[in-house]
Amino acid sequence: MPAHRLSNTLVALLALCVLMCCASTARGAQLHVIPDGNGTVSRDPVPPGEEANCPGGTQDTHDCPYDYPLGQQVTLTAAPSSPEVSFVGWSDARCPGTGACKLSIDADTQSVTALFSPQPVLVVIEGAGTVTTDVGTTCRPVPNPINPLWFDCGDFPLFSRVALRAKPDSPTASPTWHAPLCDVPAPVPGEPECVVSVYGVTWTIVGFAGEPGGEVAPAISVRFRILKDGTGSGTVRSSALDCGSTCAMDGAFGQRVTLSANAAPGSTFVGWRNACGRASTCSLAVGPVTSVIGVFDAEAPAHPTAPAHTPQARPSFVARMRRMDVSGHGRHRRILMRVQVNAPATIRARLSRGHRRVASWRWRVHAGRPLLRARVPARARAGVYRLRISFRPHTGHATYVARRVRLPR
Repeated sequence: MPAHRLSNTLVALLALCVLMCCASTARGAQLHVIPDGNGTVSRDPVPPGEEANCPGGTQDTHDCPYDYPLGQQVTLTAAPSSPEVSFVGWSDARCPGTGACKLSIDADTQSVTALFSPQPVLVVIEGAGTVTTDVGTTCRPVPNPINPLWFDCGDFPLFSRVALRAKPDSPTASPTWHAPLCDVPAPVPGEPECVVSVYGVTWTIVGFAGEPGGEVAPAISVRFRILKDGTGSGTVRSSALDCGSTCAMDGAFGQRVTLSANAAPGSTFVGWRNACGRASTCSLAVGPVTSVIGVFDAEAPAHPTAPAHTPQARPSFVARMRRMDVSGHGRHRRILMRVQVNAPATIRARLSRGHRRVASWRWRVHAGRPLLRARVPARARAGVYRLRISFRPHTGHATYVARRVRLPR
């Protein structure tokens, strides 16, 4: 082959390689941002021609899909829409706390939810009757609703459970709930109560003249991922996952998933990050959680080199108050405390003003970051109080924390 033809062929091959390389590095991925509640999520960088902010809402839960190249670093920042709303945290295990979420686009599709609290509970009422909650509030018509039959039952802390009770106006009528929108066990026709879990904008339907009609809008789809960490190995399985081989699934927002962690020989399961603590079985709702990390560590050698009489150091008990908020007014005031403990513990809290005790509470918790809810007595006046919290593990010494808390009217 003549030299000039060989040179042209090499140039063409080189150009083809450059084009293929560029196509590979520019392979796109999609990030789904979900503002769960009354708040807004902003992102950086913002691709040309796209909106920087993804606003949440009080009558629906939606997502904002954004296109990025694989490997892109993205920063998400959450901001509540009003002083009464708090940003609780992110759904992704790689973004602990309430600061900005900085992550890499490392998969073709991934979802991140920003969690805001409190959130509304809504009910569609068909026919003549009323619905009340287990805290004594009556569901009122929603002004300018998407659906003219919507009623607002009030705002409740994220991850709480609310019992709705239906009462027909006619003594001969009976309520029928749209069972799939109630928690399991679902109510049967004629049963007055429906229990709902608060994550995402929570709503259900009740009819007082037979089966409730209308269409139920499909829940948004969420990509849920399992990640692994630690010095050991193991598998995480559910009815739709075997990680193992398949470490991601698509589920409807609010769908419950039960995960089981099994350590490989020579390893032990340490626990979960972002949910469930140390228990090997973890049940959670997809959407409020979009990724968890299962931690497996290699077991210690069967015959340690240290002398048998050398005492082994016990892990110290760690307890922290990560966040504290006050929600509601009047007799519906609650103190919300996000705490962190690395072992099962008994937590006691005492609310006082001066030398007078106003209220006290007690919880038993597992290792992790549980959300504690303390109902404030109606007699407690507005003002500044002192909250003293003790964390006592099953073995070891207690840890104490004191905070000032301002109660509204």
